Amino acid sequence: MSNRKPVVHELNVMRGIAMLGVLTVHSTSSAVAALNESSLFGLFNTLNVLALFCVPAFIFLSGFVLLYNYSDQKIGLRSLGTFYRKRLLYILVPYAFISLLYLGIKQLYVIRAGGSVETLPVLDKYWHYLLTGNAYTHLYYIIITVQLYLVFPLLLYVLQKVRNRGLWLVVLGIAIQAGFYYANRYWLHVPSKGSVALTYAGTFLLGVYAALNYERMNAWINKRMPVRRTVLWLLWAASAVIFVTVWHRYRTGDHTYPSEAFEFGYEAYTLLTIPVLLQISGWIRRLKSRTLENRMNDLGGLSFGIYLIHPVFLLAYRELVPLPGMPYQYIAWVAGIFITALAGSLLVLFLAFRVTGWSWLLFGQVPAKFRRKSVTAGAESGNQNGVRHSG
Repeated sequence: MSNRKPVVHELNVMRGIAMLGVLTVHSTSSAVAALNESSLFGLFNTLNVLALFCVPAFIFLSGFVLLYNYSDQKIGLRSLGTFYRKRLLYILVPYAFISLLYLGIKQLYVIRAGGSVETLPVLDKYWHYLLTGNAYTHLYYIIITVQLYLVFPLLLYVLQKVRNRGLWLVVLGIAIQAGFYYANRYWLHVPSKGSVALTYAGTFLLGVYAALNYERMNAWINKRMPVRRTVLWLLWAASAVIFVTVWHRYRTGDHTYPSEAFEFGYEAYTLLTIPVLLQISGWIRRLKSRTLENRMNDLGGLSFGIYLIHPVFLLAYRELVPLPGMPYQYIAWVAGIFITALAGSLLVLFLAFRVTGWSWLLFGQVPAKFRRKSVTAGAESGNQNGVRHSG
C-alpha cells in the first residue's frame, strides 16, 4: 500500500459551509415566493440565490475525495467490491429508509386533506421513487451521487492512462455540461435535468482536477497570491451580482431572460464560488481560535445526516408557526426556519448516534467523534465525509 496522503482539513470545513447553504436556500424559499412585491424581497432573493452554490460544492467535494483517495491505486474487482459495498451500506440503505419516511409524510398530508390512505399504490411506485429521487424534493442529490459512483471506475482508468492532468479537465467538464444542456433542450427533454450528473460536470471535474493537483491547490489555499486572489474575487463578485440581478428581475416580473442566462449564469457563479470557498475554509483553519473550525468540521461530518432529515423540521415549522402578517416579521420567521432545521437535525443525529446502534440505517456512517463509547477503537474508521487514504 502506498503512503497515506495528508488529510485535507479544509474540505470538511467547506462541507460545513455547503450544508449551511442548503439550509439557507430551503429557509428562504417561502419568503422569496411570498414577498416578490415587498421591500424585503431583495434581501431574501439575494440570500436564496447566493446560497445556490451548495449542491455544486458537494459535487466538487465528491470529485475531489474520489480521485484524491484512489488516483494512485490500481482498482481491481476486489477493491471495486469494497468500494461499492461501503456506498451501498452507508448511502443507499439510508436513502431507501429515509425515502419511506418521506412517502409516509406525504400520505399524512393526503389524509389531512380528506384523501384516503394509499399504502399499496405508493409502495407499488416505491422503486420508481428510489430510481428517480422523487420520494421528496431534496433526494435527487443521492441519485446524482450514485451516477458519479457508477462512472468513477471508468474515469479513474482513463485518468491513470493520461499524463496531462491539467486545466483541460475543467474545460472538458464545462463543455460536457453545456453540451448536455443543449442536447436536453432540443433532443432529450429529460424532465428533471437537475437529477442528471452531467448537469454538474464542470464542478465535478474541477474537483477531480484539484485532487490530481493537490500541491497546487494547497498553495492556492495557504500561500499569498494577492493579484490572482484579487482577480478571482472580483470575477466572483461580478458573477454573483449578475446572477442575483437576473433572478431578481425575473421573479419580480421586471424582465424575462432566455434559459441560457440562468444555466450559464449558474455555472459561472458556482465555478467561481468553489475556489473562493476553499480560500475561506483555509482562513477558518488558520484562525487562532479553533472554536469556529471545530464547529464547521462537526457540521461537515454530520452534513449527510442533516441533509437527509432537515426537511422534516422545515415542514413542522411551517405547520406550527404561522406566516407573519407584517413583512419585516418575515426576517425573524425565516431565521426561525433556519435555526429550527439546523438545531432539530443536530439533536436527532446526536441522540441517534449516541443512543442507538442502528442509526446508520437512516443517517449513514457515524463520524468517529459522535460514535457511542461502546464502539471499539478497532471498528471500521473509514468515513464517507472524510478525505482519507482508503486501502
